[in-house]
Amino acid sequence: MSKWHVDAGLAVLIGQMQARYKGIIIGTIGDAAHAGRKSDHNPDPDGSVDAADFMIGKRFTVAEAHKIWRRLYNANDLRIKYVIWNRLIWEPIPGSKVKANPKRYTGDDPHTDHLHISVDDAHHTNPLAKWKI
Repeated sequence: MSKWHVDAGLAVLIGQMQARYKGIIIGTIGDAAHAGRKSDHNPDPDGSVDAADFMIGKRFTVAEAHKIWRRLYNANDLRIKYVIWNRLIWEPIPGSKVKANPKRYTGDDPHTDHLHISVDDAHHTNPLAKWKI
């Protein structure tokens, strides 16, 4: 596998989540199943991985995942490409302060055991800013 790195803005979010939820399990780089399809867990041409999965468990509960989902939605941070949680997907409208409504997610994985966050390199104005979580 070639060299890869976590997107800079996503790395800030991961650091904040690790500080708040000590011992949280977080996945970034995709496995073999992801490598066979288009996924933000696969490195971009620049080598960045633009997705993270925050796994539900002892250190990060369903209630906490839902709280982070709501905070990200309320913040409408344009670094977000989309967030998937508990059969819902939310995508900000690039360049807009208007919030799009979450939609029913119909993919194979309902995302009930993890909160998925993908970021969009094209909309970074300050990727190293702290996230409003």
